[in-house]
Amino acid sequence: MFVIYPAIFVKEKEGYSVLFPDFGGATCGENLEDAYYMATDYLGMNLLDYYKENKKFPKATSLENVNVKLYIKEIFENEKEVEETVKNSFKSLVGLDFQKYLKDVNVKSIRKNVTIPSWLNEAAKRSNINFSKVLQEALERELEID
Repeated sequence: MFVIYPAIFVKEKEGYSVLFPDFGGATCGENLEDAYYMATDYLGMNLLDYYKENKKFPKATSLENVNVKLYIKEIFENEKEVEETVKNSFKSLVGLDFQKYLKDVNVKSIRKNVTIPSWLNEAAKRSNINFSKVLQEALERELEID
C-alpha cells in the first residue's frame, strides 16, 4: 500500500526541517536529500505506530489545503521571522510504500504453530516442503504483498 502525505520543508541555517501537518511532528536533515529521506522514515515510523495499535491511518490533507504560513506562525512569534521563514519554505508530498517499510523494519522471524491434517503433513514431508516458506509465501500472496 502506497501512501502520500503533505509535508512542509523549511530551509534552516544548517539544513532543513520537515513539518507534517497530519502528524503534528517534525524531522530534519542536513541537506534536501537527507531531509526527504528523514521525512520518509518519519512518515513510516508514525504510520507504524498506527498499524501496531490497529488504528486507521489519518486522512491525508490535500496539498492545496496546506497553509505554509499558518504552520510557520506556530513556530515563530515575530512576524519578520515568519515572513523570512515562509520565503525559504515549500510544501511537497512525501510518499511511502508502507508494506515495504513494514517488511524492512520488521525483519525478525517469529514462531507460529499451525494445525493441518496429518495426511497433508506426511505428503509435504515426503516432498521436502519447507512449511515456513510455503506459509510465508501464501500469506504474502493473500495479503497482496510483493
